[in-house]
Amino acid sequence: MRSLVIAGGGFAGVSALRTAYRLGLTHKMEVTLIDRDGVFEYLPSLPYLISSLRTPEEVTRPLERFASRLGAKLIKDEIVGIEPTSNEIRLRINGVLGYDYLVIGLGADVDYSNVRGYQYVYAAYRLRDYLSILKKL
Repeated sequence: MRSLVIAGGGFAGVSALRTAYRLGLTHKMEVTLIDRDGVFEYLPSLPYLISSLRTPEEVTRPLERFASRLGAKLIKDEIVGIEPTSNEIRLRINGVLGYDYLVIGLGADVDYSNVRGYQYVYAAYRLRDYLSILKKL
């Protein structure tokens, strides 16, 4: 059976999985979603955490139930390498995973270190950033 691997459980990865499901691909091939944390973060709602209008539980969703409902398997692991010539992904814990088709939707990591004065501000992009700010308030 052919395999589709979706790397990343953010907006791009979730959208790719929904599209694969709508196209009937999750019934025709083995579909695997890989995400480091196994949790979808609804980034537009994260600022509401600061004012207590939302809780972390309200802005996150476990990916395992979502993936299972759409006919995919979730692997909670960190991708440490992609070998496109051999169609393999190297995972920190689970070793090597082969694929026939690959969607890469890993998102972004923000690096503020080149911004002068960054050490004097609270910068937030992911849930962990907001939780860190809340501890300091």
